[in-house]
Amino acid sequence: MNITQVISGRGVNGAVHHCLLLTRELIRRGNEVTLVCRPGAWIARQLASESLDVVFSDLNRWPVDELRRMADLLDRKGVEVVHTHMSRAHFFGVLLRLFSETPCVATAHNRRFQPHWMFNDLVIAVSDATRRYHETYNQIGRASW
Repeated sequence: MNITQVISGRGVNGAVHHCLLLTRELIRRGNEVTLVCRPGAWIARQLASESLDVVFSDLNRWPVDELRRMADLLDRKGVEVVHTHMSRAHFFGVLLRLFSETPCVATAHNRRFQPHWMFNDLVIAVSDATRRYHETYNQIGRASW
């Protein structure tokens, strides 16, 4: 499978570490993986020796030039799914759907009210408490899990 991971954290936290481990495992299982992260991100240095493309992006949503650039990248590489981690990446991912037909999956690492969650094709919760929060406050239906 051809997967693009999008992470907005520059430092180290649980979501970044999760994305690092997941990316390594996806590669180990034979998937083609592209990592989109912000310039200077810790995760890019950790994955420097892995067989994947690292693309730097500020994940700016306006003006839409960066969304168009990323949509072109997805189309050119034949990406089958975008997987986002952390708030800035999540919002960028749902807006990216306006420019590309690539499905967007988001991992909910925390509990925050953010209406953009309902526009993902699928949401993965890291715990039952996180799932319940997003069902209640961000209107993520059971079909989206």
